Amino acid sequence: MTTQSFNDMATRADNAVVAWRDMLADHGFSADQADAILHLYQKGNLVKLDWGIGRYSVKHGAFLDADVLNRAWEATL
Repeated sequence: MTTQSFNDMATRADNAVVAWRDMLADHGFSADQADAILHLYQKGNLVKLDWGIGRYSVKHGAFLDADVLNRAWEATL
């Protein structure tokens, strides 16, 4: 029973990454760029994983503005 619960959590975490990549792909970012921005946001505690639905949410919607995402990408270089 416990093993299945952890497998479900891992699946939701994977789904969250895929959804994040898809969302940033709409802004013109590649999967690698999206991963780098996600890592930066995680380091700064700007994004949180919702384990229940398997999605990342940002602390403020402004972190998803195109210019902010571009600056975040530049900060990862």
